[in-house]
Amino acid sequence: MQSHGTAKQWITNLQLLVLAKEITASRTCLTVSLELICRICYGVLSTMDYQPSE
Repeated sequence: MQSHGTAKQWITNLQLLVLAKEITASRTCLTVSLELICRICYGVLSTMDYQPSE
């Protein structure tokens, strides 16, 4: 019965590890997306050159 308990604990640890990896991956994806959006906005503003159109 002891081995069964250990296996159950091992599976739980494995699920937690997978969950942690998914959270880290999504957080990294979010960071990359935000950085990409910032770069695009900065690029658009740079092309405008802040010149008054008169």
